[in-house]
Amino acid sequence: MKSEKIYRLAIFFVEHIKDKLIAKLHELGIVEIKEAVINTRFDPSHDLSLLSNLDYELQTIKPGNKILDSIDYNYVLQKAKRLRELYKNAKLLNDEKKRLLDNIQDSELVMSYINYDKLPEGYKLIAFQIDEKDLKDKKNWEVYRLPDNKLIVFILTETGQKVELPDKAEILYVPNSKEELMQMRNRIKEINKEIISINDEIEKIESDEYLQDVKFSIMVYLERENVAKLIGKGEGYGLIECYIPEKNLSLLDEIKREFNDDIYIIYEKLEDSPVVYINNPDYVKPIEPVSYSFGGIPNYKDIDPSLLYYLLFPIMFGFIVGDVIYGIIIMILAKYVESRFKQGIFNGMAKLWFMGGVWSIIFGIIFNEFAGFELLGFTLFHRGDHVIEYLGFSLIIGYIHLTLAYILNIKKHIKHLDHVLPSIAWLILLNVLALYLLGIFSEWFYIVIIIAILILYKEEGILGIIELPSILSNLISYVRLAILGIVGVILASLINRLFLPDLFSLIFFIVFHLLHILLVILEGSIQAGRLNIVEFRSKFFEGGGRFLNVFSINKVKGEQRWQNRQLD
Repeated sequence: MKSEKIYRLAIFFVEHIKDKLIAKLHELGIVEIKEAVINTRFDPSHDLSLLSNLDYELQTIKPGNKILDSIDYNYVLQKAKRLRELYKNAKLLNDEKKRLLDNIQDSELVMSYINYDKLPEGYKLIAFQIDEKDLKDKKNWEVYRLPDNKLIVFILTETGQKVELPDKAEILYVPNSKEELMQMRNRIKEINKEIISINDEIEKIESDEYLQDVKFSIMVYLERENVAKLIGKGEGYGLIECYIPEKNLSLLDEIKREFNDDIYIIYEKLEDSPVVYINNPDYVKPIEPVSYSFGGIPNYKDIDPSLLYYLLFPIMFGFIVGDVIYGIIIMILAKYVESRFKQGIFNGMAKLWFMGGVWSIIFGIIFNEFAGFELLGFTLFHRGDHVIEYLGFSLIIGYIHLTLAYILNIKKHIKHLDHVLPSIAWLILLNVLALYLLGIFSEWFYIVIIIAILILYKEEGILGIIELPSILSNLISYVRLAILGIVGVILASLINRLFLPDLFSLIFFIVFHLLHILLVILEGSIQAGRLNIVEFRSKFFEGGGRFLNVFSINKVKGEQRWQNRQLD
């Protein structure tokens, strides 16, 4: 799936419709607005004297504030002021609570060594902690040893007497009495009640629907104000430059109908674009964060690998797990993770794990594996008994995977021979290697190999020759699928052999199988992910793109419930 075609759009407009035009673009949410730069490509193709003679320059345009006309400023300012007071009071109380907790911790430590109800009148008790190596002169101080070569030191002295302490002494808070310690604990209880009351009032103010409405309106206003600064301005006319995906071009008719002769629109298709608009199928969109987090955003000419990850990752994952019971449990765990994480990487991984669980069940039926047991009356293929064949199947998966990668790169650069030839050469070498592993090899293959190597040398230089061994190492990498699968079979069998018909063994059996499932999820994700990212994607994917940043009212943070709201 490549980026949809991006067009550069120029909208010339008369000055008095500026605010309405910005609002309309904001509501439609179909373009990314860029800084307006006047270029000859925007000259009208027919005579429009008012436009052709304009001397455009970029300047900040102060937008109208019709959006904010209906706001009750006094009410909003009053609530805002109260919120500031509440947050300030909450901070002061939390700071006080932290200080008291620290003092109580010190006091309890002190009183665990020096037990007293109240210090004598005219005396003070000094306590500090210090590393043993830093206390050189103990004088007549009372010293106790703590763990980790720490010492706690106590000094009882007259109130006015000055005592020199070691430089690295960590002073501890010393309460005057047990009653003071109790007072601190009571004060913390009071603080907790005050904080709860403040938080309740804060929540009440912040959930005020009117204030939420005002907050939304102000955010919309600020977004439009920022866009207005990007407008090119002339004498009575302005210019908005945008990027727009091809699928949104038809929506320009709505703008033309609303503003008629007050606007003039020009657009051109870009052969290369700094922005991309990827429109994957809905079932693929949730795994896009996984794809882009581990590989970057596709550039304008790239093929987005998200759909391929969605299709290929679960097959490789299931090929490793290959167990019906494990597959069912993985599907359940995946649904749980998906319910906890509504979006982001974990949500995307959960969907991949669910599909991987489906393929685990399919392969589990083929392998006749049910948590390591054989429950079917037939076995189509037993990977523990047919290790060589299982390794061979993993190489077949690798061959298909790598072939697809090279074909995608050829498709991507089909118009540029210098980019296509290296992929053709690598594809030839891969097929020669595959035929050799199958025992099919003729002497004339040497000619084909030499031609492929010469092509690589011509197009990629000495680096292409250095990379020649990678054709074998890339293919051999897929053997890890079978190796992990075989290890999984062995571990499941070992767990089953330790099972005895008693309660303890049953618990042991369940716990170790669950731990094994978590292990195969981790191993399957890492290895299937690595093969798709390193061996596969690197053959055709460059990255470095940037998504179209659509100017849309629906993107205002935290206000999706307002997506159908109309603002003038």
